[in-house]
Amino acid sequence: MGNCNFTGTISYESVAFNPGFRFDFAPGYRLNEWIGFEFETGCVYNTVDSYTISGSGTFTGTGGNPNLNGTVTADAQGYLLQVPLIVNVEFSYPLEGGYRPFLGGGGGGMFQKMTIGTISGDIQVQGDFNQSNFMGAWEAYLGFGYQVAPGFDVSLAYRVNGVLAPDFAGYTMQNFFTQAAEFGMKWRF
Repeated sequence: MGNCNFTGTISYESVAFNPGFRFDFAPGYRLNEWIGFEFETGCVYNTVDSYTISGSGTFTGTGGNPNLNGTVTADAQGYLLQVPLIVNVEFSYPLEGGYRPFLGGGGGGMFQKMTIGTISGDIQVQGDFNQSNFMGAWEAYLGFGYQVAPGFDVSLAYRVNGVLAPDFAGYTMQNFFTQAAEFGMKWRF
């Protein structure tokens, strides 16, 4: 990664992220009171917390201890930006009093841009990892809505997105899963 080289064997790598923010926009069509379809896009942003590597070998072009024998976790700086392009189907069940539990899911693609600049700890690297990709993605969600006024609902939901084995210019990573607790607003017309 960046301006360093590694000679040896790497058995595991992981990037951990801090909590971030998410904004979604999802125009759709409600087939009936129970089934709806939507196209979702938006922005998911998380900063990088740490970088973990396991294996054995030697780094060149780094500060700190150049030898890797086991597992090292170091602080890291950078970010992950994701833009979902997902088609969802949503199932809901209207209850008396304006309440509406719902669940849904779908598939599509995810644009991703990841940057990692500095890794500091036992291994110190001033890196320049700055790559993007567009990969297949999926999501699932569930929540509970309330009709505030005719055609206007507010809701609370849990949402998970997944990108399996994202590849950043030949650098394949572990699966990415983004989880969110959301407050939502829906206008129906």
